[in-house]
Amino acid sequence: TVGTGYDQLSVTGNATLGGDLTISEINGFKAAPLNSFTYLTTAGISGDFGGKRIFPVGYALPQTTATQQRIGYGDGSTIFFDNYAGNSDWNDASNWSAGFVPTVGLDVDTATLISGGTIVISGGIHEINNLITDSNITNSGGSLVVAGSITVPDGFIYTQDNAAASAQFDGVFNNTLATGVSINNVDGSLDLTGTSNSASVNNGLAGTMTIAGLTVADIVNDGSMVIDGSVTGDVTNNGVLSGSGTVTGYVTNGGEFNPGNSPGTVIVDGDLNLLETSILNIEIAGLQAGLYDELIVTGNVLLDGQLNVIVDNTGGYLGALNDSFNPITYASSSGEVDLTATLGYGYSLTIDQNKLSLITTLVPGLFIPDVQSDVVTLVDSTQSITVIENVD
Repeated sequence: TVGTGYDQLSVTGNATLGGDLTISEINGFKAAPLNSFTYLTTAGISGDFGGKRIFPVGYALPQTTATQQRIGYGDGSTIFFDNYAGNSDWNDASNWSAGFVPTVGLDVDTATLISGGTIVISGGIHEINNLITDSNITNSGGSLVVAGSITVPDGFIYTQDNAAASAQFDGVFNNTLATGVSINNVDGSLDLTGTSNSASVNNGLAGTMTIAGLTVADIVNDGSMVIDGSVTGDVTNNGVLSGSGTVTGYVTNGGEFNPGNSPGTVIVDGDLNLLETSILNIEIAGLQAGLYDELIVTGNVLLDGQLNVIVDNTGGYLGALNDSFNPITYASSSGEVDLTATLGYGYSLTIDQNKLSLITTLVPGLFIPDVQSDVVTLVDSTQSITVIENVD
């Protein structure tokens, strides 16, 4: 109990501290907020416990005065990383103040006892609440889920470099708006479902990333990325970019761009640049808005590369001649694109002052005089049909 029911060491002379310190709760006792325990009283203190300090989750760090050392109960959920083993390994239980690797729902503090360097997550499943760190973090094969906020220093780098690595940030990443912060997903899976404040987000060739919340950062994607939330910053895509979200900034596409979620809408509050290597896939599942992919651009669109029209018949849409669509709207445009279509459909393309329009000119199975001729032959009483297109 508080006051008398705990071990106390009283020294009439001076005390020189060193070695290890272990504090534990016994017999079912659980401290309450603001509880404080003075376990050492002396005429004078020199040194400190320089070895391993183990104390229960939720306690604050031991405090030393000129004549006393005490420990108080803190928020009830914090565990400290002290790097006691010297290997910067998140998965090493000896590196944690409670003597075990953080479990579900704990607040993790890796900043109070160490500074700088890189902490490595080598494996395991780690579902924590809040995280505060003064070190870079590299995830080389673990699963990290942070439900709350993540506090980082200026220049912080979070890196994933293994296909087995994954992370999900549900709260506010970089809640203090530190500068020069970056997220590098070289390999593995990363979900930014909360609010992420970062100078840059980089998704590597082998990386998979989903942005479902608000991300304030410039983004470079060389892998596979889905934007279903909002991005404030410029997005450069050299890989595969999909989703139905909003980007406030410039979007530059040199890879494969799949706006929508079969189908859906992407809003670019800025300029859209489709480069020569760009492949823009537009899915059509019906005539009404919302049944085909749309790109809404408030600024200028630079048209180049390939526009590929993909018809989705799963909902019953088969198409008809002169069906029209406006998959891209904009304030202004320049350039042109090469048009292709799948499943035997054909379209004419018109680039107007503020929209790109498609009109259906070919429909599979529909005979169009002067364009298609059908020849039917019978061979050994087995019917086969040969369709020869564009025969004068």
